[in-house]
Amino acid sequence: MLYPGMKRGHVSNILIAIDQSGSVGDKAISMFFGELCSGLARQTTFDVVFFDTRVNEDTLFTWKRGSKVKPTRQLQGGTDFNAPTRYVNDQKGKYDGVLIMTDGECGPPEPCRVRRGYVIAPGCKLHFPTTDIVMNMSETKGGRVK
Repeated sequence: MLYPGMKRGHVSNILIAIDQSGSVGDKAISMFFGELCSGLARQTTFDVVFFDTRVNEDTLFTWKRGSKVKPTRQLQGGTDFNAPTRYVNDQKGKYDGVLIMTDGECGPPEPCRVRRGYVIAPGCKLHFPTTDIVMNMSETKGGRVK
């Protein structure tokens, strides 16, 4: 054997929470879906759910690796980052992380039991300091995350 060691069989389970509040435009939602399709969905399978002031569990679906999903809007209320945070916290070990795709227009959420990150729409910013991962989408090159 040339490369001794153990091969791990664990695959991370990620929840993508897409902000569909009124302040997030249809263009930003399309860019979120485009980023997922051209990036993460090429590598792995993950769950997606939509939220505004609440998580709409009826919208939860699994995005299979290599597939394309058409952008859709299901909600249009305010924004509460506690909604996806509480949802993932209540899942008790189902997810290893949550990625919130948003325009950032909300106050800070409560602590999260898993790794949390934010993908911020172009021209927007997160409205509070955080130690969570923050990625800003660019206006150029199709909105790619920097």
